[in-house]
Amino acid sequence: MAAAEAAEAGRANYKNGDYKAAALCFTEALEDIDAEDTHKLYSNRSACRMHLQDFKGAKEDAESCTALKPSWAKGWARLGAAQGRLGEVTEAIESYEKAHELDPTCDEYQSEAAKLAAPPPRRPPPRRPPPPLNTVAMAPEPFGALDAPHLLVRVACLAGVVVYATSFTTDSSVLRLKYKSAVRWAVLSALLHAYRAHGVPKLSADYARRLFTDPHAQRLFGVLILLVGSGSLFGLIPVADAEVAALLAQLVIRLRRNVKTRPLSLKLIAKCEGSFLDGSGRVASGVLRRCSLFEVTAALVLLLEFATPRRNPILVLLYWQYLQMRCLLERATAGGAAAGPLHEAFFAVDARIVVVVARVPLLAKGYARLTKLLARQVALPKKGSTGKPRPRCSIM
Repeated sequence: MAAAEAAEAGRANYKNGDYKAAALCFTEALEDIDAEDTHKLYSNRSACRMHLQDFKGAKEDAESCTALKPSWAKGWARLGAAQGRLGEVTEAIESYEKAHELDPTCDEYQSEAAKLAAPPPRRPPPRRPPPPLNTVAMAPEPFGALDAPHLLVRVACLAGVVVYATSFTTDSSVLRLKYKSAVRWAVLSALLHAYRAHGVPKLSADYARRLFTDPHAQRLFGVLILLVGSGSLFGLIPVADAEVAALLAQLVIRLRRNVKTRPLSLKLIAKCEGSFLDGSGRVASGVLRRCSLFEVTAALVLLLEFATPRRNPILVLLYWQYLQMRCLLERATAGGAAAGPLHEAFFAVDARIVVVVARVPLLAKGYARLTKLLARQVALPKKGSTGKPRPRCSIM
């Protein structure tokens, strides 16, 4: 993809307030070694990272910008802004003064330097809200009852996915049978995880909150929906990915309980750290982000299947409602912000789509309207808003 097209898509996303997608577009533009005005791309990505609260990254981009074009005032202003947010007040003032020296017509640089030089006003410490629930970590499964059966269920689920994926027959009834078998094992595994991690189901708000903010428990709804279909390999990929990581984490716990096998647990962690496990042997947060990306891809594949005889409108509707529910839960636990593994997956896919549709203005305009519509569907009601809330999820 040409750097100019990616940069244009980045500027469009920036104007729409989608700074995550804009940063991804500018990154793609920077991958083109023949790109013109490279310093401006670094400057634009620095601005995006400032909005995303990534001040260290913003500073690095601004430094790259000033290194490529030391005579450009805006680059020094970007650097000063990032340094100021990082607490490097002296360096920030020097950067703003450098920007004013290069462009004396802009009074903003001097005013920003003056703000940094002035002592901050005394304010009472703000009341800190309670920390949001962790939505990027799978709830731990304690060793004990049902541990061995759950281990076998996970192995059976993964074996079922492999058997279905490697089936080269064209007999639809055989394929459907293998697919249903793999999904049923996945449903049983999700149920066992919910029981082992959160206990016996209770009609209480605390239990519901813990269950619905556990990404692995949320996947129970997804695998139940897959039972409606007759076969979706893309839908099984995130299930298998999560089960592999959970299986490895479960093995680590078992190996740690014996002095003789404890060194094996350390070797297993070292082998799988980053890809499936973190340094403590739990499921890595990257697994949940990767699974979310697979789920978004599966949803898009289901939409594309509308043009084939395999189309299943009920499955498509249910699966998209499931993703909508997940997005609402992520926003609720993040205080209304568009944050979480599933949001990141949608941002990444959206950035790629924007770069493609930007070639056709009419298509780009239609896609922009579609994304705004989808964003409204997962927007939480504002505090103090009056009137009856509009239902956003008609099925689940």
